[in-house]
Amino acid sequence: MTTTYFLNLIMGNVFLSQVDPKIPENYYIGLSTTAPDISGSNVTEPTGGNYSRVLITSALSAPENGQIKNSSDIDFPESTEDWGTVTHYVLYDSQDGGNLLMYEAFESGKLIQSESQARFKANTLTFTLKNPE
Repeated sequence: MTTTYFLNLIMGNVFLSQVDPKIPENYYIGLSTTAPDISGSNVTEPTGGNYSRVLITSALSAPENGQIKNSSDIDFPESTEDWGTVTHYVLYDSQDGGNLLMYEAFESGKLIQSESQARFKANTLTFTLKNPE
């Protein structure tokens, strides 16, 4: 799902009607234990336990039908305490704080316990540009 913030940012920059802020150059993937909403709120990321958003540095696939995927694995740091059951992945324009751009639900929640590592294997992370519902 794409937040209204990101849709407006894309439209303003593409059609040059509002180019500030600019489209971000860096994107960070995170995890949430709650379901975000299109306004960009209701994200609950794990706190502590070595959790941090991960800069997407790997190549992404060429868009196909409004969708892109990760071309290589994306690894989170190993957890040093339980992060809880994550239900969504989230995409931000900043390592900390920032604006929620996109989010998607996992098919089922994923329990991240101490001494484990969250990983998106190549071609398993999908970003789809969708209108808000």
